[in-house]
Amino acid sequence: MIRIVFKRIVRVPPPVALDYLPLFTDRLVLIAPATSPSWPAADWLKKRPLLRLHAGRGRGLNAQIDRFLHNNDLFISSTQLTDDIQTIIALVISGTGVALVPYSVMHIAPPELLIIPLTGKSLSWKVGIIWNASKEDVIRDNFIASIRKGITVENGQSL
Repeated sequence: MIRIVFKRIVRVPPPVALDYLPLFTDRLVLIAPATSPSWPAADWLKKRPLLRLHAGRGRGLNAQIDRFLHNNDLFISSTQLTDDIQTIIALVISGTGVALVPYSVMHIAPPELLIIPLTGKSLSWKVGIIWNASKEDVIRDNFIASIRKGITVENGQSL
């Protein structure tokens, strides 16, 4: 029998009083069709619609995008909304618009995308796992210990 130990990988620290373990730092990148001209990110955002997740599907990502745009004085030409990252990637490839997405989703992206690194403020955030330590769970605790051990081995330091 397989038991699910965690329900979410989230931005950390969590907004509620839970224990958490940061796993990696993610950052925004701009994606455009690979056949596109080489423009700076600001030009892309002025000339093409920005494809985003609906508010109910991507609150954290949308908040990060809004912070990035605001803190870097970037303005978008228009916005189109969709339900998932895969659809955003497909729409970018088709030339419908551009998108600001986490770099961590690039593992599902085909080569038909131009990945444009961004500079400026509010580009990155920590991603990790959260849990309620007040509830006893040996399986969860062993899982967390194994993650901590793996991180320690990889980084050479203890968490």
